Amino acid sequence: MSVFCESKFKDALILKTSLVILLPMVLCAHAGSVDVPKWLSVMPLHENRSDELAADAASLGNDTFVDGIAWSCPVNPEGDPVTDRAGIFASRYRGVASKLRKLSPVKQGILLQSTMGHGGFPGEITPWQLVVKSDGTSVYRMCPMDERFLAYISTACRTFD
Repeated sequence: MSVFCESKFKDALILKTSLVILLPMVLCAHAGSVDVPKWLSVMPLHENRSDELAADAASLGNDTFVDGIAWSCPVNPEGDPVTDRAGIFASRYRGVASKLRKLSPVKQGILLQSTMGHGGFPGEITPWQLVVKSDGTSVYRMCPMDERFLAYISTACRTFD
């Protein structure tokens, strides 16, 4: 399958509904696929606000030029033992996604954020190797070559299946 990917970020627009940021994008599409969103709204998955978020997303999908909702799911690791952030956001996504499907035909998906190059909080104990700079000092980001970290990210991604 041949894949063409291109992103263009021009004139981001901020709406009043849940501080939604609209980004014009051309999504990854493969041959024969013509029904891909062109305007995505990146929306947060706030706890205990699925009704409000679904209504906001439905309004965007039904009343504006937005044809896709990207639910923001930051899965960067935090703590030791590590908090199951993917499980938390997957649960929130399933709740709001089912409500939105009843209100609007707008396409929706998951935007996995804060994966590679991110960490929890500086000084926090972590079970993974941190990134080591060329001068030998480390920065509080998980090393993308650490097999344990890669396993965490892999598991996090599968959580949304």
